[in-house]
Amino acid sequence: MNSRWYSVAVVACWLASMCWLVTAKVLPTLREGSRPTYDAMLPEAEAAKQTTAWDIFLRDEHVGRAVSVSTRLPDGSGKLESDVHFERLPLGQIAMELLGSFGTVLRQFWGADDDLKVDLDIVSEMSIGPTGKLDSFVTRVGFAGVEDWLQVRGTVLKGQLEVSVYEVERDDAGAETLRLRFQDHFPLTDDSLVGGALSPQERLTGLHVGQTWTFPVYRPFPPNSPVQMVEATVERYEWFEWNGQTTRAYHVVYRDEAGSGLSIAQEPIARLWVGGDGSVLRQEGRIADLTVSFVRLPDEAAAER
Repeated sequence: MNSRWYSVAVVACWLASMCWLVTAKVLPTLREGSRPTYDAMLPEAEAAKQTTAWDIFLRDEHVGRAVSVSTRLPDGSGKLESDVHFERLPLGQIAMELLGSFGTVLRQFWGADDDLKVDLDIVSEMSIGPTGKLDSFVTRVGFAGVEDWLQVRGTVLKGQLEVSVYEVERDDAGAETLRLRFQDHFPLTDDSLVGGALSPQERLTGLHVGQTWTFPVYRPFPPNSPVQMVEATVERYEWFEWNGQTTRAYHVVYRDEAGSGLSIAQEPIARLWVGGDGSVLRQEGRIADLTVSFVRLPDEAAAER
């Protein structure tokens, strides 16, 4: 791999790893209201499966699609799966935000082509145990036509979440070899949830206006502190335009927590619009100065994907 595409691969690696590392969302006890749980994300009936489809927008431009599937198994355990496809993602614009000063080094390999864009596929599977807690996850990443170029694996053991990033190498016969590129671990309490920054969240139940909770954000190549606290607030219950219909939804806002050096009135880093039944209808997040939006499609459209 030449130097330019190697640097692209590194950025794609960390962008994909961001599903679990850059904003590995660990949600502790809510200050007000009930806790989000993995069990609430699974179908209520045993041996049931639910499929949700999303359109992805960068600003107002359609840049991809996502499909998420939640399955409850007969023993009470479950799986949360997602398949996210980005088309022509502008890596040059997000390298600095994700990698800090390391992004400057990588951009030197690109030359003047700051508008470099690649396709990116992120396929994830989370395994939930019968007790409703996370057992493990695996995320497979492909970019620029290379399938399964990267794997991000996580395992929960004795209150620790261990995350490993592997590069996948293949010989002429197609046999795979995993090369460990990064490994880290951090505490994970029993009432915590791990979520993905580049995967849509299907459900968030038990909300009420004024509800708040906090979670830490971990970034592997930060410009400042590697850990940043983020506060989520259910600000209001409002009328919301979704897929040509007007409906009521909870407006949930994520901001840098007060005391982190940034004002609580600052522009939110993420927003969610959640229906009264707990279905997330729209999810917005910022990558550098770009806003990425996941818009949920009607159930009949999801069944066709």
